[in-house]
Amino acid sequence: MTGRTFLPRGPRETLLGIPWLARAVDKGRMALEGSLGDYEFPCPADAFILGLLGLSPEDFLRLLAGTDGPDLEAQLGGRVASLSPRERLSLEVFCVKNSRLFDSLDREEGRDPGAPPLPDAHPSHLTQGEAL
Repeated sequence: MTGRTFLPRGPRETLLGIPWLARAVDKGRMALEGSLGDYEFPCPADAFILGLLGLSPEDFLRLLAGTDGPDLEAQLGGRVASLSPRERLSLEVFCVKNSRLFDSLDREEGRDPGAPPLPDAHPSHLTQGEAL
């Protein structure tokens, strides 16, 4: 990929226990900053995760633009807490079905595809405030 300033977190990294959500936050912030480069927001995976949380990509961007740190975690945390067992199972299926994509993204972005993800990591280059 060319034209990128920052790398979003890896696809397996979690935010509030949800895979891909950390990546969607990073890419959403990059879109708001105009630094998305060759990345796509929303991509189908972003749309799937946001859809489970009851958010459209536009609503998600508004949430990112108007909220940061603990407020963003609280907003998203409430949505995560309301996920049904069936929706949580669909997250597991999402990860299995997309494992090759996850590996490909990890290799392309310089991560070891076999390495376990860092849970709820918060990169400083995309973080506003102390958390998230």
